[in-house]
Amino acid sequence: MNRNDYETKVYNMLLDTNVNKPLSEDVKRKADKVLKTLADSNNITDKQYINITSYETKTPIFYGIPKIHKVNHPLRPIVSQINGPTYRLNQYIHELLLVAESEIPHLLKDTTAFLQLIEKHKSVTESTILVTMDVISLYTNIPHNEAIEFISEHYENTLNC
Repeated sequence: MNRNDYETKVYNMLLDTNVNKPLSEDVKRKADKVLKTLADSNNITDKQYINITSYETKTPIFYGIPKIHKVNHPLRPIVSQINGPTYRLNQYIHELLLVAESEIPHLLKDTTAFLQLIEKHKSVTESTILVTMDVISLYTNIPHNEAIEFISEHYENTLNC
């Protein structure tokens, strides 16, 4: 792919207002304010608060990886959040969710897990219908409130076991 085509595709992805929108506030400041409230109410320790909030942020880097197996080679959008405004908070939440994730039945963690699963179920009948799908912009299309509710319920149920 030549540079001009790549830049045009990246620019068009960024202009898609169904997926992206300009931020009107300082994300780090807003996150730190919420974390301060959590620390003040003893939902996180002072040490956790300091660890999550005390670092120098960098602007996340946006780029696209061409899907060479598809017509016109659309780009898979990638946003590198390393040291971004919520990087340490994301790390903390990730660690919390790992506990609950281990309790999810039938979770396929990766392609290898999927291949191992289908290896066990190789025999199919003539009436079996194989289906495949491709989800576009999966994470940006997940309804945030529903996802938060589901994760919260699952995490609480896991802790109460």
